[in-house]
Parts: sequence; C-alpha cells; structure tokens
Amino acid sequence: MTSRTAFAALHSPTTSLVVTDDEDVPRVVHWGARLGDDLDLDAASWAAATDHPVPQGGLDHVVPLSLLPERARGWSAYAGISGHRADGRDWAPILRRVSSSCDGTAYTWTGRDERAGLTATITLTLDVHGVLRVDSSLTNDGDDVYTLDSFATALPLPARAAEAMTLTGRWTKEMQPQRHALGTAALVREGRRGKTSFESSPTIAVGTAAFGEQSGEVWLAHLAWSGNHRLHVETLSDARRFVSLSELLLPGEVR
Repeated sequence: MTSRTAFAALHSPTTSLVVTDDEDVPRVVHWGARLGDDLDLDAASWAAATDHPVPQGGLDHVVPLSLLPERARGWSAYAGISGHRADGRDWAPILRRVSSSCDGTAYTWTGRDERAGLTATITLTLDVHGVLRVDSSLTNDGDDVYTLDSFATALPLPARAAEAMTLTGRWTKEMQPQRHALGTAALVREGRRGKTSFESSPTIAVGTAAFGEQSGEVWLAHLAWSGNHRLHVETLSDARRFVSLSELLLPGEVR
C-alpha cells in the first residue's frame, strides 16, 4: 500500500514554496512567485501539474528529485548523501519519515534509514523578504563509524533558468561575474583553499537568459560556509535542472 501524498506550503508577501509532505524525502513542487491565499493543495491537481513523462530507454519510473536525492531510488547524478561504513556498507541509504511539521513560515522533515543507521533532518524557512533558508543535518545512529563524503541539499530549477553566474577574481578585483550557458551537463565550481577565497565565492545565480539587476528571473543561492565548497548546477537527460551547494569534504575529513 502506498501512502497518500500531502503537501506543505510556506508563504511570504512575494514568494511561495510548496513541498510534498509524506513518507519520502520532500520534493519541491513550487519555488517562486507567491501563490494565492486560496491555494488548493489537492494531491491529484499537483501531481498532474508536476508530472514528468517516463523516457524511452530509461527506468520504468521517474526518479524523484527530492531535497536529498537518493541512489537507492535510481538517482544517477550527485546524491544528497554520499558515504559508507568501513566495510563498504550503507552507501545508498533510503530515508523514511519519522516526523514532519509546518507552521506556515517553517517546515521541518526528519527521516531515518533504520538499516543504515542514519537520520537526516531538513528545515525550510521562508522569511518576510522571500529568502529561503535550508538547514540540514545528518546523524549517525549506528554503532560504528560512518565516513561522510558529501551531504548536499538539491533545489529544482525551471527550464527557463538557462544561464548561470558565478563570482571569481583576485586581490583588489574580487567578485567578478562569470556567465555560463547551461546545457545537458553539470556546471561545477569548487573552492579548495580551506576558506572563502578571491577566485571562488560560494554563491551562484541561475536565471533566464541575459538576466540582470533590473530584468529577468533569478534564483540565487549562497552557502553559509567559509571553507572548501562545491557549487553544482546540473541538467538531466529528461531536462530537469537543479542547483546544489555543499561543503567540499576531503577524504576522511568527516567520520
């Protein structure tokens, strides 16, 4: 028996966020302009509006683009959780809900893989200015060491977000914009100096073609971390696009 998909919504005066609220890791179904106060969170309507066709030559179902994409479900891009036990176990956890709550401005979901001994918590907060804050944590509930290679929350982007801007530079010439056209591939920018540096800022903007300060739509993300980092925008073969920011962990750095 499958559980019924429910939804949770966060609103600011200018922005709305709608996510699934069920047994699986939440999926973002809307992140953008504010929706009306009479928003209908009927499951069938949202499923029809966000449905993706199953491509030929692929899996028999569409692998969900959740906040923490899971290899165990067939996800083939960067996974939300990458890690393993000393003997190679638990490299593909699959999380099931333990609890979730929503008060209109903040939504929290906690899921656990009992077999892998891992618990993840994600909190989404939308402030009055429309800024979405994503806080996530991973806990090792097992008896032995879990080596974490990466832990990266993913947020979907619309197809019209076709151009990215990153920041680079050098001393006395910091924060120089670079434009990148997006195609069916991954755009990855990394900082490996152990701190925020002139040439790699943990900030990325993705928007409509030729977006500027006074024109176009932009989805901008900043990682609240001043160490090694990875910025990642990828377009899958089925045209779905997402942005992911995370710490860049060196081998064995987090155990």
